[in-house]
Amino acid sequence: MLQLLQPVKGDSLWKEFLETKGEGINHLGFHVDDIDREQAKMEEKGLKVLFASRFPQGGGCAYFDTGAIGGILTELIQWVDQ
Repeated sequence: MLQLLQPVKGDSLWKEFLETKGEGINHLGFHVDDIDREQAKMEEKGLKVLFASRFPQGGGCAYFDTGAIGGILTELIQWVDQ
């Protein structure tokens, strides 16, 4: 999946990226089966959560500060089929 994001108002990870680095790849996303378990694993490795959200229907997403490793953020996302 390719997401094209445009921040329109307020502060956000995407607005900060655009203002500091310009247009480009902001993050790589990875689908996971259990967002809570995988987020905990990333935090145990010392990675900082920059933004996390849980979806009303289940699942959720979490963005991690991996900029120092690869120059972009990492997103974990769990979709739940309804």
